[in-house]
Amino acid sequence: ASFETLCAAVTALKKYGIPTTQFLSPHTALAERLLAFAPLHAIELYTLAAENNVEHLAVKTSSYLLSFPLSDLPNELAARMGVRYLKRLLVLHTMRKTELPRLLLASSYLHAQTHLCCVAEQKMAQRAWAKATASLAWKLDPSK
Repeated sequence: ASFETLCAAVTALKKYGIPTTQFLSPHTALAERLLAFAPLHAIELYTLAAENNVEHLAVKTSSYLLSFPLSDLPNELAARMGVRYLKRLLVLHTMRKTELPRLLLASSYLHAQTHLCCVAEQKMAQRAWAKATASLAWKLDPSK
């Protein structure tokens, strides 16, 4: 079945008052099939998970949204996913943009001196790392 057909089936279940949770639980055929479409339909699947409050589906799909430009998020999808899941998506993007430079700029720790690596060599490596990552950290665009 196509992604659109599966989404329509979930919508129909909800429309007719059939709880979607039992069909979208982890490791069910429908949930697994929907997850197979995550790389190509991430924002739509995230929205479907959000409007049906299917946590595991939203979490697994969110990894495919790391490069999704939030400025391209249609208002209709934002409204359908609701405030809770929209906020989670915004936080994911914000944290990603702040964490990567922080991790890159973190200085390495000095270890005990050995016959192959003295303190001077370690400090030289630290300076080289800091210089290389400083310019890289400011140019980073995690969405690319």
